[in-house]
Amino acid sequence: MSPPMIVADPSYGRLKRLVIEHTGLAYYADKDNDFAARISHRLSARGVRDCTSYLRLLDGGKPGTEEMDALIAELTIGETYFFRQSEHFDALRDTILPEMLERNRLTRRLRIWSAGCANGAEPYSIALVIREALGDSAASWNVRILGTDINRRYLAEAEAGRFSQWSFREEPERLRSRYFHREGKEWVIAPQAKTWLSFLHHNLVSDPIPPAGEAPGFDLIFCRNVMIYFSQELIRATAARLYDALAEGGWLVVGHAEPNAENFRLFQAVMASGITLYRKLEARQPQGVLAPAEPPRLPPVPPRAIAAAQPAEKPRPERPRQPAPAPTVEEVRRLADRGEWRSAASRAQKLVEADSLNPAAHFMLALVLEHTGSTNQAVQSLRRAIYLDRAFVMAHYHLGLILERQRDAKRARRAFENVLELLGSRAGDEVLDHGDGISAADLSELAKMHLELLNKR
Repeated sequence: MSPPMIVADPSYGRLKRLVIEHTGLAYYADKDNDFAARISHRLSARGVRDCTSYLRLLDGGKPGTEEMDALIAELTIGETYFFRQSEHFDALRDTILPEMLERNRLTRRLRIWSAGCANGAEPYSIALVIREALGDSAASWNVRILGTDINRRYLAEAEAGRFSQWSFREEPERLRSRYFHREGKEWVIAPQAKTWLSFLHHNLVSDPIPPAGEAPGFDLIFCRNVMIYFSQELIRATAARLYDALAEGGWLVVGHAEPNAENFRLFQAVMASGITLYRKLEARQPQGVLAPAEPPRLPPVPPRAIAAAQPAEKPRPERPRQPAPAPTVEEVRRLADRGEWRSAASRAQKLVEADSLNPAAHFMLALVLEHTGSTNQAVQSLRRAIYLDRAFVMAHYHLGLILERQRDAKRARRAFENVLELLGSRAGDEVLDHGDGISAADLSELAKMHLELLNKR
């Protein structure tokens, strides 16, 4: 059947609802042509004539389960590579790992979950970062890294640990030579680098959260670019489940397009290496610890007694008060990095008032407003930054992210197109201003990813 015929099939709506409910891929809810094209591939592969027959097949025990797996392989996007979006791994090395090691120094145990791991490049990258950081002490730590995915084909590739040359386009050569050996056109990961890892078929939407072994919860969860395909309601429900799956003090890493104060309101947002991390920190008093006693309150001394006890002084001329120094972009960024959002918002507002023609000031205010949930005001601040500097590429990108979340596809698309246009004349390795270390090539890849998603809507 052709895609138009599939869409016109009386059972098409029931089929689409079944698949979306099973997978959570609300991305396809308003993309009938794209969804029907993938259904058409499966109908042809199985020799099925219509949607009713295909529904009957999916409901047919083990063959139905196998066919659903094949359909999921058609519907999901598993393109990944080692150290993709390297700033996440910089944050792992510089911020997350030191804290995890200190928190678990007595048990010397780490539990990590890579949810939506695709072909395994992500959990293997996590393992390499930890091995490099621990060095000779790695053998004394009990580390378990679980990779899960809904796509069984990807999991089989992850288990095999065999990768093409293209999977290493971001990995340092020294790590490849240390942890991999070449077999023909493929690179195979060394056995010692696989010892911490295990893989499990898991549906993030419907399956129970996998256990963290004997630990009270996971110390770290990577769940990147998985929830961008979910509905808003499912994103919030999934975020809550991930929160429950973490140990106290545990960390959640999501994709560049996913940070949102409302969706992750249970977590504490932490800025590190130019990205937003989320941490499970419950504000509660530890048991057995007493609150400090209040200092004794003394009766007030009458003003006359104070005056009588003080020798008379000649009035002194008042010195002119020095104005408080104006805030800087760096000061606002430091406050945001520490999670002091209220102070950051106050200083960012004063920065804009003091230097209203500075595009970086409006951009910094926009970032703070975005992270505190004031998205409409953030959009206004980003537009002011762009008005003052049309070539402010990071402002265009963040504007696109917010508009995409607000489902303003037309304006979001234009913002990402502006990003690509501005980056067209720049060297790929150029580090972008106010991008916290992100290169022109990396930002270009992210903009293209968002455009691809928007153009399918």
